[in-house]
Amino acid sequence: MTASAALSRLGTERLIMVVRGAHVAAARAAIDAAVAGGLRAVEVTFTVPGALELIRKVRDAHPDVLVGAGTVVDPMMARDAVDAGARFLVSPGLDERVVALARERDILMLPGVLTPTEVQRALAAGALAVKLFPADALGPRYLRALAGPFPQLAVVPSGGISAADAGEWIAAGALAVGVGGGLSPAAAEPDTAAVRQEAERLLAAVHVA
Repeated sequence: MTASAALSRLGTERLIMVVRGAHVAAARAAIDAAVAGGLRAVEVTFTVPGALELIRKVRDAHPDVLVGAGTVVDPMMARDAVDAGARFLVSPGLDERVVALARERDILMLPGVLTPTEVQRALAAGALAVKLFPADALGPRYLRALAGPFPQLAVVPSGGISAADAGEWIAAGALAVGVGGGLSPAAAEPDTAAVRQEAERLLAAVHVA
């Protein structure tokens, strides 16, 4: 899948599950529950022990799900994630080396940004989209303000977003939103019924918006 195709897919799905977890089994159980609730885009963060194994397992089990890697902070992690089958990469910050590698491999990369200066740097490096992080520290009004100088900017806010405000972010112009929280509980044995219900609530919120 090309970078532009992955970007288009995220714009269709509107919701990305940001996966954390104590171990692969717990994270996998939460992913399976969210997918059962209709979710079709997953970001497996490198904070999950065995993240690369999990990326492979999810891709094999759910071929219709767009699987990416998160908390990618250096080129080696980026290469490993792509080799494991990740179709997009997400970082909490901006590292032009990772953006450059993603461009070489034609993989969508969402570098983390917070300020207009970081947005400019990300675009200059060749990023097709950015991750606004931490989103809850800024709010949807900040995204609307960014649209002034960057009207074509594709933004995926992440951090502290829930079903209560996910729709506001989409209405403010977000391409999609990244959500952990209720979708990816820290418990060793997640409440899969609750995860599925949260996925359904979030999907309803973003698609209505």
